[in-house]
Amino acid sequence: MTDEDEWDAGNVPDYELSANQRQFVDDAQKHGYRINYNYVGPRMHGVRCPAIRVTGWLSPFPTTSLRASATLGDDVAVYAPF
Repeated sequence: MTDEDEWDAGNVPDYELSANQRQFVDDAQKHGYRINYNYVGPRMHGVRCPAIRVTGWLSPFPTTSLRASATLGDDVAVYAPF
């Protein structure tokens, strides 16, 4: 599986999303982002969560959900850890 496959919009979570994560996913889908449900953010100790990939720090992601971010080279992973 390539890194790009992880960001395929067709993947689905095999875990229950929290209310915050559902809001994150709804907002991401509304704005056309590809969602990776298998993202493991820094200091998450192997726990997976939904994430999107945005280009650069200046790319806005309008959402009311609580989220975190991590660099992916020139891109940024924005994710809902809980």
